[in-house]
Amino acid sequence: MSCKLDRHPRRQELDDMLIRGIPFSTIRTSFTAATNGTLSRHRNICLRELLNQAVEQGRAERAERGSGLLSRVEEVITEAKAILVDAKAAKSFGPATQALNSITRALELCARLSGELQSGNAVHLTKITNVNVNSNYGSDQELAELVREATCNWNPAVIARLKALADDAESCADGVQYPRLTD
Repeated sequence: MSCKLDRHPRRQELDDMLIRGIPFSTIRTSFTAATNGTLSRHRNICLRELLNQAVEQGRAERAERGSGLLSRVEEVITEAKAILVDAKAAKSFGPATQALNSITRALELCARLSGELQSGNAVHLTKITNVNVNSNYGSDQELAELVREATCNWNPAVIARLKALADDAESCADGVQYPRLTD
């Protein structure tokens, strides 16, 4: 079943308007032969088919480029293996180790290209706070600033936790048990 808008001389312009989401009423002012029904069918059937074809073509092109890259990586692996054999025969362990590292990186790249190895998209954040307390503080003001920083701006919960740790440390004077600092 052929859509009459497929044969329209200004089809590219019509398709662009539909893709941009321009309302049918606006499109009909430029394309008087179009009705809401023909525009809807053209968008839902013809444009969807064109977009699916474009997506498939893009996938095929990426696969072709990927296989070319994969073959080049495999060539690097072959060369690195030859270097490894020569380096081992000459008992040159530095170049042998470098060749092994190159092979490992190339194999990892091959696995990523083939989809056998996928890198996670997870983000890992770690907050590390270092507080240096010197016994040679210049004034009470400096010491107070250090304590304020160590207690997260005088957060009562942090102060209570530090006090509990100090109390636990006193009760464990033999050093066998150490309290854990937890949030």
